[in-house]
Amino acid sequence: MLGLLGLALAGLVLFASPAAPLGLPPRAVVAQGLTDTTIQLAWTAEAGADSYRVYRDGGLIADQPGTQLDDTSLLPGSSHTYTVSTVSSGLESSLSTPASATTQAADNTSAPTQPGTINVSSITSSGAQLSWASSTDDVRIVGYRILRGPAGTPPNHLTQISTNDSSTSFTAANLRSGTSYTFGVMALDASNNHSPIRTVTFTTAASSDTTAPAAPSSSGTKPTAFSSSRIDVVWSASSSTDVASYRVFRDGVQVADVPLPLRRTFSDTGLAPSQTYSYTIRTVDSAGNVSNATTAKTATTLAPSTVKT
Repeated sequence: MLGLLGLALAGLVLFASPAAPLGLPPRAVVAQGLTDTTIQLAWTAEAGADSYRVYRDGGLIADQPGTQLDDTSLLPGSSHTYTVSTVSSGLESSLSTPASATTQAADNTSAPTQPGTINVSSITSSGAQLSWASSTDDVRIVGYRILRGPAGTPPNHLTQISTNDSSTSFTAANLRSGTSYTFGVMALDASNNHSPIRTVTFTTAASSDTTAPAAPSSSGTKPTAFSSSRIDVVWSASSSTDVASYRVFRDGVQVADVPLPLRRTFSDTGLAPSQTYSYTIRTVDSAGNVSNATTAKTATTLAPSTVKT
């Protein structure tokens, strides 16, 4: 921090020439909030000065020979004005031009309050509208995390699916018809403190749809070996507007069902080294209809104890 103060004093003479008159106050005083309880001061040296007297808000707080002072034990976010005088042969000069600074805000460790009751409306076979009363915080709320899981999932086991920027509503989509879900909402503040999770459980409407959705593009499906025991699979989106999830098949056997809005990726682990595997993807809509499979794509795990570089 001294370097910053030094820059602020750039162009000023730190050590006056012997020709400078005695009894003059420092020609420049710089103050800055160093922490939430400390303001750092620096000033130009004056020829003939035996010591310097530092005043905070009009009261004397130090008499010292050096040209820097850390004023500590201040309150967070408090503003103060400083002046400095020189003392030479027992005589004190007039005061310098005042310099003011504010301590930094205190570290925020206080969590926001839990969001209010979640209201669920406009329930359909594939979505619903959620809204809740806002949380409060000692500084400010910056957003809300939205979490989701099967009905009965404990709050701390729900999966984060979205983050709202201070909005107290969320449109839930990509849900399965006739299915019960638990949704959670958690408030965040600027210091990343988070509130307790507020939850709500509801069931989507039934659906009579029997039309299968479109499969993802086969050209967009790509399995890539990551290590001797893992293959990462990515795929493109289905052209259908009603999509709830994508099922991943390895050698014709389902190994994953990836729900939206999670990313269209899957890491297949526990595989054998130097082994070739075949992957296909199928789209599932809100009614549970399943698309045709994509064209099979293969990947071979790496040699034992090998990781992709």
